[in-house]
Amino acid sequence: MGRESINRLEIGYLPQHPAFFSWMTALEYMVFAARLSKMKRREALEKSRTALRYVGLEKEEDRKISGFSGGMKQ
Repeated sequence: MGRESINRLEIGYLPQHPAFFSWMTALEYMVFAARLSKMKRREALEKSRTALRYVGLEKEEDRKISGFSGGMKQ
């Protein structure tokens, strides 16, 4: 058995107790997370807004994470 090649940009990580930056807005955090995967800023912003729209949270993009319920943070 040989080692399989791993594309690290396709691996995600979701901790049991995520360390959100409570001072960030929902949009800022999503862009930050996308940028960790080396996504360009403009693309990260567009895809983050699309994702928020998809789940019906586009009106919450400027809301601080500290204001979200535990369920919303999940």
